[in-house]
Amino acid sequence: MSEEFQLDVCWHSTFSRPVGYSMVSRTMALMLEQLGVEVSYRYLYGPGTVFPVAEDEVLDDERLNVFKRRVPGRNTPHLVYGQADAFSYVKRGTFHPRYRIGFSMLETTGLPADWVRQFNSVDEVWTPTEFNVWTFRRCGVTSPICIMPLGVDVEHFNPGKQGYPHGDRFTFLSIFEWGERKAPEILLKAFNSAFRREEPVVLICKFDNWDGDVDIVKQMDAMDLDPGGGEIVFIENQYIEYEQLPALYRSADCFVFPTRGEGWGMPILEAMACGLPVIATNWSAQQTFLTDANSYPVQVSRLIDAKAKCPYYEGFKWAETDTGHLKRLLRHVYENPGERRAKGEQGARDVREKWSLQLCGERIRGRLEEIARERSSKRKPAFSNRPQSGPSARKIGLDVSRLAGMGDTPEGRLGRELLEGLAALDEKANPFDYLLLPGYGSFVEDRYLEDYSFDGVSDRRFTVYRGPLPAFGGEDHYVPNLDLVCGMEYVETGPVPLRQVVVVLEEPGRSAGEDNMRQAARSDCRFMVFSDDQRDDLERRYGIKPARVFVASGGDPAGLGPSVVAVFAGLLGAGPGGDVPESGGP
Repeated sequence: MSEEFQLDVCWHSTFSRPVGYSMVSRTMALMLEQLGVEVSYRYLYGPGTVFPVAEDEVLDDERLNVFKRRVPGRNTPHLVYGQADAFSYVKRGTFHPRYRIGFSMLETTGLPADWVRQFNSVDEVWTPTEFNVWTFRRCGVTSPICIMPLGVDVEHFNPGKQGYPHGDRFTFLSIFEWGERKAPEILLKAFNSAFRREEPVVLICKFDNWDGDVDIVKQMDAMDLDPGGGEIVFIENQYIEYEQLPALYRSADCFVFPTRGEGWGMPILEAMACGLPVIATNWSAQQTFLTDANSYPVQVSRLIDAKAKCPYYEGFKWAETDTGHLKRLLRHVYENPGERRAKGEQGARDVREKWSLQLCGERIRGRLEEIARERSSKRKPAFSNRPQSGPSARKIGLDVSRLAGMGDTPEGRLGRELLEGLAALDEKANPFDYLLLPGYGSFVEDRYLEDYSFDGVSDRRFTVYRGPLPAFGGEDHYVPNLDLVCGMEYVETGPVPLRQVVVVLEEPGRSAGEDNMRQAARSDCRFMVFSDDQRDDLERRYGIKPARVFVASGGDPAGLGPSVVAVFAGLLGAGPGGDVPESGGP
């Protein structure tokens, strides 16, 4: 390592292949160099690998050629960024890395056995979101996992870039590779049905298809699109330079992306960075950054078998977007210019503040510094699952399943009072974000499933969960990105630990059932009740110690909100197993 650098890394990936890993590798390597990390580079693939295509000897950017010519040092950490079945290649030939980082992601509910084996062969694993922490752990990955979000170059993608609008026509844009995972048939059918040809609306589909066995014309004929439906313009296999992409986004009015699964979802973030309102499926990695304040998350109707040519998906599931909800959102965005503009502006702010390329580079540099200290003192990573660092509020899941379609019941009234109480507090008094779960554990109201309309309480910190329902209703219905969940029953949260509060109304066991209450008593969850008598009853009937029980105070929303926020703060501050403060405060 040269004297001008204090840290170094050898980056194994691709700089030139037409895949998402390539563009991220290029931009990230350049950013790390700016941040004082000496980057050397080695092509991960080629003859004898899963992708036996050679890379050009001379790359199109001389700075990247410099990385390619550098020789990593004896103690340089080696970061392998690509599909996990390629990790083992870094152990061959002249490479004998003393510290290997495997950086990867996948778009389904699980991953192949060979991926698990190779993940477990590295010193630590990086993945962009908690969605893949869940999928990795449930399939048997035991190596330490560090969440390392990717980032967008907000100096390149931003609302200030020049666009070229299509006259007086409202323009929806979608960019994707034609295939089962991107669900083009769902997008085309929904748009075709939502609009009429005479309306001043157009959908531009820019897609790539390099598979000679795929007959797109035949597939579109099978969709039986209405000739009088919404107008669709196709741009097939037309390469657009990276420098021109912001202009393409800025030439549209809304980005739509009903994908079945993403490992990160870079096109979504690029569109958001450019100030476009985004309509996207609320499942997999993009749950990390989609909220009701910055976008239009689309409801998932169910999880289906992941059927595609890709062998990595076999035996796992991905999401099926609800076509009815997608159609309503398409119309809603078109007909509500003020709201869509506000969401687009919020999305651009969120990307700049939380998901920029600069922040991504700083997170990576920070972890590399920690690795250097750990190795110098001969320590292993001091974490099992490490959450992302950086500016992001703690998020709490709230069971509102009894409010969704059952507002007149005691449970429904409590749900509304709680939301009103939380919304009445400013961000200093209530610093959390909330994911509202309209189906939870064993329960979802049939009337809610008819149209997914939720008549709740509006607040910028509230987002309605649009993933498969009920949340935590089965082993595939895990909800990522939560620090704590509060609900009417105890739920199994799977291989990723999650703090949990069970709300008890009136007689214990009324909402959840006796068996569920006994299961909760055996766990390490906490309980919320509304009187001292209820707290005493829990100890008498189930042996639940008072230190695990919080008595909510206040007979109105204004009183309920502060007391509930206090217990959330106390639990998150205490960590797993921490006692609830007697005062109800942190």
